[in-house]
Amino acid sequence: MKQILLSCTIILCFLRLHAQVNIKGTVLDAGTGQPIEGAMVQSRSGSIAAVTTVTGSFEIRLPSLQDSLLVQHGSYSPRWVSVAGSSNGVLPPVLLQAAYNQLEEVPVSTGLQLLSKERATGSFDKISASRLNEQVGSNILARLEGVASGLYADNKTNAASGSLSIRGLSSINGPRVPLIILDNFPYEGDINNINPNDVESISILKDAAAASIWGTRAGNGVIVITTKKGRLNQALNISVNNNISFTRSPDLFYDKKINSSDFIDVELFLYEQGFYNSNISSTARPVLSPVVEILVRRDNGSISPAMANNYIDAYRSKDSRNDWNKYLYNTGVNRQHALTLNAGTDKMSWNASVGLDDNKDNLGAGFKRITGKTDQRFLIGKRLQLSAGLMYSTIHSTAGRPGYGGIQPASGDLPPYVMLADEAGRPLPVMRTYSQGYLDTAGAGKLLNWNYYPLTDYKNVDNSIRQQELLATAGLKYDFTKALGIELGLQHQEASSDATQLYNAQSFAARDLVNGFSSIDYSTGAVTYLIPRGGIRNDAHTRTKSYNIRGQLNFNKRFGQQQLNAIAGYDVRQIKSNGHSATTYGYNAGNLSYAPVDFSRQYPHFITGANTLINDGVGFSDKTNRFLSFFGNAAYTLQSRYTFSLSGRRDASNLFGVNTNNKWSPLWSAGTAWEISREKFFRMPWMDFLKARVTYGKSGNADPSRSAYTTIQYLTPNAFTFLPTARIDQFANPSLKWEQVSMMNIGLDFKAFKDRLSGSIEHYRKKAINLIGIAEVDYTAVSTSTLNKNSAQMKGSGWDIVLNSENTKGAFSWRTNLLWSINSDKITRYFIPTKDGYFFVGDGNSINPVIGRPVYSLYSYRWAGLDPATGDPRGYLGDTLSTNYNALTSDGTQLSDLVYHGRSLPKQFGSIGNTFSYRGLSITARVAYKFGYYFRNPGLRYSQLFNNGRAPASFAERWQKPGDELGTHVPSLTYPADYNRDLFYAFSEVLVEKGDHIRLQYISLSYNLPARVLPRKSIRGINCYVSIKNIGILWRANKSGTDPDYPVGSILPGRNTALGFTVNF
Repeated sequence: MKQILLSCTIILCFLRLHAQVNIKGTVLDAGTGQPIEGAMVQSRSGSIAAVTTVTGSFEIRLPSLQDSLLVQHGSYSPRWVSVAGSSNGVLPPVLLQAAYNQLEEVPVSTGLQLLSKERATGSFDKISASRLNEQVGSNILARLEGVASGLYADNKTNAASGSLSIRGLSSINGPRVPLIILDNFPYEGDINNINPNDVESISILKDAAAASIWGTRAGNGVIVITTKKGRLNQALNISVNNNISFTRSPDLFYDKKINSSDFIDVELFLYEQGFYNSNISSTARPVLSPVVEILVRRDNGSISPAMANNYIDAYRSKDSRNDWNKYLYNTGVNRQHALTLNAGTDKMSWNASVGLDDNKDNLGAGFKRITGKTDQRFLIGKRLQLSAGLMYSTIHSTAGRPGYGGIQPASGDLPPYVMLADEAGRPLPVMRTYSQGYLDTAGAGKLLNWNYYPLTDYKNVDNSIRQQELLATAGLKYDFTKALGIELGLQHQEASSDATQLYNAQSFAARDLVNGFSSIDYSTGAVTYLIPRGGIRNDAHTRTKSYNIRGQLNFNKRFGQQQLNAIAGYDVRQIKSNGHSATTYGYNAGNLSYAPVDFSRQYPHFITGANTLINDGVGFSDKTNRFLSFFGNAAYTLQSRYTFSLSGRRDASNLFGVNTNNKWSPLWSAGTAWEISREKFFRMPWMDFLKARVTYGKSGNADPSRSAYTTIQYLTPNAFTFLPTARIDQFANPSLKWEQVSMMNIGLDFKAFKDRLSGSIEHYRKKAINLIGIAEVDYTAVSTSTLNKNSAQMKGSGWDIVLNSENTKGAFSWRTNLLWSINSDKITRYFIPTKDGYFFVGDGNSINPVIGRPVYSLYSYRWAGLDPATGDPRGYLGDTLSTNYNALTSDGTQLSDLVYHGRSLPKQFGSIGNTFSYRGLSITARVAYKFGYYFRNPGLRYSQLFNNGRAPASFAERWQKPGDELGTHVPSLTYPADYNRDLFYAFSEVLVEKGDHIRLQYISLSYNLPARVLPRKSIRGINCYVSIKNIGILWRANKSGTDPDYPVGSILPGRNTALGFTVNF
């Protein structure tokens, strides 16, 4: 009997071991066909689990083919899948239906805690990695444009995060940058240090209930970046992502400038008028244009009039932009490689990644970034959890070739006919600092070549920046009970930036400076070089260290139909930065030698004879900012229907004045939410989910560049006495405090028609007080009549609307996402030193502090057309036609006499994205729009044309004879130029147009290869993708053909196309 039982036991064990099978599969969105990353796949018992990769693939080992799998994700309805139907261990694609009715279960991060939508009263937007990856690029924040409601990106600025605003402006003169939170701590570094491939999701905190927990830094909204982490009970997953993108050269002809022939006609006219005589005879030898140089040579008999005319006529057909396109601009190429590994057991999880970006822009400027990141989590017993993370980044940026508009002679812009190379492609000298006619003979050939060759000079300049950043985090979490726990967190950040600008001995900068401080003994022919021959090296170094320590109590408990979630803690943070700079002369990069220079003496300049000090380039800086904060947040939920929240934070800092730090005035918020669809009286069968939210609270905005104390800036010694000099940088302001922003938010979340339609509608109103603005002070106490103090106020309001629709289901699906934001603001308090009209007219790119109007408002002089007899622009003094430009542009025109057009920032903006999917193929197209604003076209100013060589193409449309006024508004040419006449026309209403437009922002296409075609069993999934952005405008309201995001005078970027693939093992 024992033998029989033993035999049966052995057979059963063998059968059990033999029955264990590996099951592979892919989890896809049933509506879009897109892979779902982060879905949990569990066995029936729950003891065996796996998590899907970025391509939606998973692999799990089960004891039997009779088992079944539970597949679930926070954004989708869960699904049970039988593994009996697998073919060779490969399941058919598992399709999950998007569960908009479960939107409340998707957690969002505030940076201090995870909140479920079920109990959230505040306004949040969460952007998943899949949405972020619809675009390709090295900057994570650049991917946010058009994919989050209430988030506006101003393309007219170049800053990575400075161009972003959340729900409009909350400050006038203070910082406007949203607070960046990276893995639960404020991020003080360069956003370019963050590899987008490491990002799991981004949460945007928009109202006071969501953001006020961050206190005096949350007034502009908060962007919370959460990076990828390993998960418990997860098999090893390896993901490789590679892509390459190509950026076409920009359209240089978009910038419509005066053509060469017209420009030459103006130069001929000015020459005959004697306009250039003072420059021609000046002992300073100022730079002259090639045409003027020819005219000088003609008049001194060096060349004949016929030859001069031939030379000049040859220039008329030239356009320097052709040479820029031919020799300097190329297709930009960016390469991005990323490797991610993660795994986990029941006691620990880990994630590790490395990334490499190797970019070359259209001008050959380089951007090389290497990133490394690792995170670990350890479970010790049932109550203790330890975590640690390390992120490292190194960036090497190098300058490229000079761009169009980047070469500016001392006289202003380059004439449009100045070419960079001759017909044979040989580099030509280009006007830079001094007259070419003088340089040809300066020093009787004994000086260094004084010509500037743009096509070769950049090769003699090494302009580079090396950045490094190390970010270390450590955390401890201990649960005293199931409800009560404590968290301790530490973050240490070190960053360095080393900028080097090296002009070697052959560079124009070095040759120009050496020649300028040379002297020649013509009797002997000896040359004395006061600045040693060789290279010039400029160095600037900065170091930043920051520490952040946080202690936090967490309480989460359910009492029957009641639930209480609360946190309380403290935060201590210090940011210390210092820097220094210096200049070295006679530098030799080969042997690292240099030559000493006497910086204390003044030397005569070779051309002007003026005594000048040699710049030593020495500078030092040191800054320390400290913050101490206490915070708390609590949310109480009753019957899963009613939620009440309350939060508060108190900040103190060495930035604030004593009067502020001594006051206990915390920033706070309160909110409530009501899930109406759970009520018994709710009788709307087509409405599946309905929730109302109301919040009110206060957050702040602190400017680290301002101090409550008198600060002094020490300068270089006086040039004559050699004694130390200094100036007062800021006067004492003991009442300096943070700017305070109060916001009320009313929101409605809904889902209808069985998940086919969902979204949210929110209305907000905000009031900002204690804003930094100009204030009058007693000028007998300080050396100025005004100071920047907490004296200004503004209001704002708006709507954020999000609509998601599932238009078709099945094998072919079509989904739509609409984002629509409306925002308005107005100044309610601001000191204005004058009411004269000239103070308020402008191009709309700077603040316009008119009470009752938007911060960025556009005003113009009233336009009365051109004088039919003279072509002079006419305006109004009162109700009277006038050409008295002195009066029109001064106190003769008051603010009340100006034309108010409206905002120069869009009042309405958003996007609409459509995703079409068929099985593994998916294509997304997103169209962005901006409405309700104005911009100013550049106006012809004859004073700029004469003095700086700067004029738009509208010069060809100028008034020239009676009757022309019927078809043009460009004034006639007058000599000498009337500066006030130019100002009046340039800021008149006739040049203003509506900025409304619609553009195709990007198209993204992806394809998941079917499991049956994968080359190896070890490969879980392959996803191939193509992304195209900067596609172009579909419609614009203006008739000038201007792209309002890139005003005339800027360069229109080229289209970007990226191709890539992701492989998961």
